[in-house]
Amino acid sequence: MEFFVANNERIRPVPYRWVSDDTNVAMVDDELGVIHTYSAGTTNLHAETIDGKVRSNSASLSVVVIRDIEIIPSSLELPLGSRRALEAVCTLAGGEKSSGVYLVWTEDDAKIARVSAAGVVYGFEIGECKIAAGDDHAMAKSPASVRVVPGTGGGNNQGKGRGYPTILVSSINNDPDTNQPIHLSKDYPPVYQGPQDSDRNIWWINSSSPIAGMLLDKEKGYGYQSREWRMYHLERYVEILIQIALTYSAKEQPNSSIDDYIVQWGTKAAEIQTAAVSSLLEFINEGTLPAA
Repeated sequence: MEFFVANNERIRPVPYRWVSDDTNVAMVDDELGVIHTYSAGTTNLHAETIDGKVRSNSASLSVVVIRDIEIIPSSLELPLGSRRALEAVCTLAGGEKSSGVYLVWTEDDAKIARVSAAGVVYGFEIGECKIAAGDDHAMAKSPASVRVVPGTGGGNNQGKGRGYPTILVSSINNDPDTNQPIHLSKDYPPVYQGPQDSDRNIWWINSSSPIAGMLLDKEKGYGYQSREWRMYHLERYVEILIQIALTYSAKEQPNSSIDDYIVQWGTKAAEIQTAAVSSLLEFINEGTLPAA
């Protein structure tokens, strides 16, 4: 779900509910935001504001019965630190084939490789594992064999979490792989990285955290283009870079005490702020990022 005002400017979500044209086929759980299916068939889903004055476009949903699942390719050699998408081709009850069916993807050894909800496999350690796809009623008869091998070259994907991080804002930026919005509640920290995010070196600035929510609120005199939000945004950038730097430092110095960690945090913050203050002055004042 994406929300826009009259001038096509994207805004934060407002209270809404889901509506299904045929509740015998499927419904959306308003609390969890997930679809429950009940029988094979097709229905249209849309969302509308609680007062019913504004409704979204409709999305067509087909609930199918799967007869067979084939994962393509059946075997895959994956360089360490890289990723590649697998495809699950479903044979439906009527004999037709479809590769657009939502399935649950699983791996048998997450230390070697992990697979996302979209079927994208990430290589973590050298070795072999199996990737399967299916649902409560059907599973692929032959899981795909994934062999993670030493990486070549010096790209940003060499090694878990290496390269410059991708820093996004929840409820504003979409997930780069699924193109779906990511919503975090105010109970999450101001900066957040889930297990699936660390694999891709992605960090989220939580737009629902109390201060972020206030600074994104135009009615309070701020908003996404305000100087106050840019300052907050920059502070969260620095916080993320410090966390990354200290994570690698902790691996190199496993016996560091909490006092050492606190000192290193302050030192690293000073280094990053000193390096960034002059080049980011234009960003703070005008919202213009410096040239790379």
